[in-house]
Amino acid sequence: MSFRSRLLTGFLMLALVPLAAFGLGLSRETTQRLAGEFDRQARISTEAIQAELRRESAEVDLRLAALAVRVAADDRLRRAILGGGGGFDRSYLLDFASIVMEPAGLSMLQLQDSSGRILSSGHFRNEFDRLVPELANGLGSLPEGAALTTVRTADSSFLAFVRMKSVQIGEQSVQLVGGVQIGDRFLASLEHDDAISVSLEWPGDDPEVAAGIGLGAAPESASDSSSEPDRVVAGIRFPFLSPTGVDPSPARFVVRQSLAELTALQRSLRVWFAIGFGGALIGALILAAWVSSRLSRPLEALSNKTSRLDLDRLDIDFRSDRSDEIGDLSRLLQALTGRLRTSASRLRDAERQVTRGEMARQVNHDIKNGLVPIRNVVEHLTEVTQDEPDQLGPVFAERGKTLISGISYLEDLASNYSKLVPRVRPERIDVNGLAREIAADGAARGCDLKVDPDVPALTGDPVALRRILENLVANAREAVSGSGGGVRVSTAPLSHDGVPVIRISVEDDGPGLSSEEQDRVFEDFFSTREGGTGLGLSIVRRLVTDMGGRIRVESEPGHGARFIVELPAEPSSEHPADPSPRAAV
Repeated sequence: MSFRSRLLTGFLMLALVPLAAFGLGLSRETTQRLAGEFDRQARISTEAIQAELRRESAEVDLRLAALAVRVAADDRLRRAILGGGGGFDRSYLLDFASIVMEPAGLSMLQLQDSSGRILSSGHFRNEFDRLVPELANGLGSLPEGAALTTVRTADSSFLAFVRMKSVQIGEQSVQLVGGVQIGDRFLASLEHDDAISVSLEWPGDDPEVAAGIGLGAAPESASDSSSEPDRVVAGIRFPFLSPTGVDPSPARFVVRQSLAELTALQRSLRVWFAIGFGGALIGALILAAWVSSRLSRPLEALSNKTSRLDLDRLDIDFRSDRSDEIGDLSRLLQALTGRLRTSASRLRDAERQVTRGEMARQVNHDIKNGLVPIRNVVEHLTEVTQDEPDQLGPVFAERGKTLISGISYLEDLASNYSKLVPRVRPERIDVNGLAREIAADGAARGCDLKVDPDVPALTGDPVALRRILENLVANAREAVSGSGGGVRVSTAPLSHDGVPVIRISVEDDGPGLSSEEQDRVFEDFFSTREGGTGLGLSIVRRLVTDMGGRIRVESEPGHGARFIVELPAEPSSEHPADPSPRAAV
């Protein structure tokens, strides 16, 4: 006879069925009397939560209003937004949101122009220049002006309570979109009653996002079968903005009420009832003690073994020779640990494989770019050896510098990758000289060079600048490959509001880019050619940004493409660099 059968037979023998019926009747009567009180408490708590959400919305609105006043009064920001500022004002614009976000008490903040293009992002700096009009349009269309939305950061994503304020700067309308993070702490602040718990549901529930912010999991009372029951008393609907606009299925703050008090009262009544009818239960208690002694020891042993089980220790032995349910459970746990061992091993192998693959693609991409000038020099020397052997010496003397420069570039790459993070070595860089080297490497493929002798020196990392030019020229060559088109590299000095800037242009006669491709061309893993890694231009954008510059593309389908890099030149004595952001910031 199984354990379940013995337990059922024993309690039926001692007339526990009538006693249970009496207890259920008493519990039902108690529940009915307390139901009205519980409903009243639920209504009060729901109204308090709604008031708290309105207060939070008003608080975010006040913070954005204060920021709007600050933005309107910031002349340096005005110059950067209206296009009159130099490279340093541009850098100030990019950093503005991240500088003011946390002091303003916000978890996310971004500035967008009237077209929806992000001018500055505090929670994720690389969001700048991305076109996302849906967020501002969605907030503008909501009667209350507040919504929930998912926010992307450099490492992960989180859910945020957001609002928007508009600021008029000259003829440009700038939207300030900001908000606070929604997480366990925020939800806990809504729970003014110990018996009330609040969770959040939203459309397109992403398990990774939910796990990252502590949401999406079932409440503790619902996930643990041994805990007290609860009930959903209200679902407070709230607008949700998805990447395409206002989602037709809004988010929902789910308000649950614990029935622990009612359960405790029922338990107490059962206890007193048991005392009053103790004599009738003596036999049942004896039987329960015997069952407990038979059950507790094997369960305690299983519990101790299970408590030591984790992914780093899967060698626990659960084997048992019992023939009842406890034995079946032991054998099931034994089989489960075996499967976990296999799965854990596969997971570790997969993680290592992915990491190696990502690093291999990066190294492969940079090494290919570094080998191009070396290959061009070798091919040139081979042609000279075959056609004009007497010119080998002068040609080698001329091209040998390029060969040595390419080898030094690869050595620097190897040293940088050995440290995983490329080192920065600020040096004076001859931009025209570096452009001549790269153009000379591509002369056999139609790469023309036009440099301005007035281009000033540049202070920065020469390896980074070389990687920028190598990637752009390599992409241009790929674009004209097989079509007979040319590649042109040019340099020119500029001045933005008195601040010297160096412009480097790489133009090709390839097939060009569509508007959609221009919007995505700098994204990671986006490529317009088959077999491309999609890393070159994203690397270029990161390197240009790190050097305090900016990059853009001009193109029309069928008319080639032109990539323009603008970097702040070394400041002269007439235009000293602004040593640091203003003290007010």
